Amino acid sequence: MTGGAEAFLGRGWRFPLLPDASGRLAYAAGEDSVRDCLLVLVRTGLGERVMRPELGTRAPELVFAPGSARTLRELEDSVRFAIRDFEPRAAVDDVRAQAQPGEEWRVTVSVDYRVRATGRHETLVFPYYLDGGAGLVGGAGAFESGAGAFEAGGFASGGGGLS
Repeated sequence: MTGGAEAFLGRGWRFPLLPDASGRLAYAAGEDSVRDCLLVLVRTGLGERVMRPELGTRAPELVFAPGSARTLRELEDSVRFAIRDFEPRAAVDDVRAQAQPGEEWRVTVSVDYRVRATGRHETLVFPYYLDGGAGLVGGAGAFESGAGAFEAGGFASGGGGLS
């Protein structure tokens, strides 16, 4: 990564907040910072941030809506527009919300994006699971790349693990 790209992509707290090997707060830089910000953005509900109520997506709200094609399209649009409006370092290539055939208790949101400064393509996967009829839970996100898939937020997906 070039110095200009690294400066543009920046550095911020790693999510989830965890200590590094020295016991200090861990930081993410470059493409990792973009991924972490996208994970937080998609999981944040509109109105959740008091000082920035427009930040976030309707995902936390829509996962409780009827499982129709319209709801899935609204979910896709909400995620797409939030990334467009609040994460200038990423360009969205595609957002797909899918109910899993034969698994009515599961909805998966996949976000294909490109890091603008480097051109690197990545995929984030947000699985939501119906919890005993009480509603959908999850959405922690999993990170996938050409090198494999990684676990984030406790959802197993194969490959390696993110801390």
